[in-house]
Amino acid sequence: MAWKTIPSWFIVTQSDRAINPELQRFMAKRIGAKTTEVNSSHVPFISHPKEVAKVIEAASTPVKPNPKRSSFSVHTNRTDLIIDSRRSARADSKYRYH
Repeated sequence: MAWKTIPSWFIVTQSDRAINPELQRFMAKRIGAKTTEVNSSHVPFISHPKEVAKVIEAASTPVKPNPKRSSFSVHTNRTDLIIDSRRSARADSKYRYH
């Protein structure tokens, strides 16, 4: 369950008719995401590209490890790696969506 150890960002689209904004807020809170709200429909990258770009830039900055957790993430241009004291570094893809 990578969402428990890898920082997450979430854009809540306030005028979304496909996914209720309250549900979006619930999901973002559940994973502990850094949340940005945009008065947009379901595709904010088209109607609010600057706001989306700011979130992407924030998400791409290095993240300090959380000392309370046993693992932390290292963000690279190609993939996220999990580094854990019990196992070697490996691509996160097989853990990301579980």
